[in-house]
Amino acid sequence: MKKSASVLNWTILGIAVVGILYVNISDSVKKEAALSCGLIAPPSTARKVETHGASLRVYPVRIPSGFNGCERAWFADGKLLVSTEYRKGRIYKIDDHAPNRAAATCVFDGDKVKGGPPERCAALLNSLSAMR
Repeated sequence: MKKSASVLNWTILGIAVVGILYVNISDSVKKEAALSCGLIAPPSTARKVETHGASLRVYPVRIPSGFNGCERAWFADGKLLVSTEYRKGRIYKIDDHAPNRAAATCVFDGDKVKGGPPERCAALLNSLSAMR
């Protein structure tokens, strides 16, 4: 009985910690954050976006303040265009897979480029920040 009680206590503690971390985020947004970084294809709930003559699917649909997770954009054919990782609501990393150029990974500390091609990364950060 003690072992079961101990497991139950750890489970309750784990649930409480998760609840505290996401206290200001709805259940659907929590699921989006947990699943978003590992997606290899856009889910059916991804937002459809037309930009620069391209049809994209973007997921998750909303990025709440304090978001921890990834926003990903795919072309209509399913190829990944960009994956943007957020930490505490700020852009931390961008994996750019734009066609006709080599893929690049950019890492940021606030608005400063910490890794990746400096000019390209700064331009990506400025573009994504302007859309928020």
